[in-house]
Amino acid sequence: MAYLKIIRPVNLSLIIITQSLLYFFFISPVISSLQADSQQSILVLVLISFTTVVLTAGGYVVNDLLDIEADKINKPNKNLIPGSISINCAWFYYFLLVGISGTSTFYLALKTNNITYFWIYIISTSLLYYYSKYFKHQVLTGNLIVALFCGFVPGILVYAFYSQLINLEHFDSSKALSVQIHLFFYIIFAFQTNFAREIIKDLQDYVGDKTVGSRTLATTYGPERTGVFSLFHLGILGILAITYVFYIFIVLDKKIAGLIGILGLILPILFLMKLLYTQPLLKAGRASYFIKIYMLSGLLYLILCNL
Repeated sequence: MAYLKIIRPVNLSLIIITQSLLYFFFISPVISSLQADSQQSILVLVLISFTTVVLTAGGYVVNDLLDIEADKINKPNKNLIPGSISINCAWFYYFLLVGISGTSTFYLALKTNNITYFWIYIISTSLLYYYSKYFKHQVLTGNLIVALFCGFVPGILVYAFYSQLINLEHFDSSKALSVQIHLFFYIIFAFQTNFAREIIKDLQDYVGDKTVGSRTLATTYGPERTGVFSLFHLGILGILAITYVFYIFIVLDKKIAGLIGILGLILPILFLMKLLYTQPLLKAGRASYFIKIYMLSGLLYLILCNL
């Protein structure tokens, strides 16, 4: 059970859900319009989702391995390493996951005749390792890497089917533009949501990070300034949400979906900003959990607008 818990199965499930929903609601209709090979496309989806999930699982394991001391303070009584899993077993588990994801990536590269996937795998694996070892202890660098990887989850799917999305322009330019706008929005939305959440998590982990000498935004500039910075990036996220809802409401003329966007995307940002405005350090844990749910609601809203 500990080996399952350490890889955060709920988070991994969200990756599968995200990529599957984006594929079946946006990319699959494009493939059908082009009368392309749907079986090959499903295989690519499965390989990409499997590789992303296993690669992410490895990232969680190495992060826990290299963050044992801080986690003793930030997550008391929740540490699995050392405890339920020994350090040596955890390292073996990590290399096993890296090996499985590498093999899957190699197979994907062969099936698609695209060696770029393997370079993406090497870069991603390296970034996740060095994030845990170095970058997460540097101001904003670690936050940016995590946010980029979260944008990568929908982004790698768009990359895999980019040629089909471009080819659609020759047959139905308006539909192609609409699909591209929806997908582009969610990539930016996933990035910005997680960037804001990572800043909030700096507040949440302030005590443990300060104890072990980690140079995060909160330990370097203090909880108050970090709280202001989190409000700024929540504001950017709010502007992004307003822009997308405006596009749905005015350009696509979907009035009901636009009103739902106001309730489901815009008002929650105002609630989050209010939550962090007065007591950022005390409310960081609650805000971090809430913004995680908010990202899922953004995905569901994206699907709703495409129905």
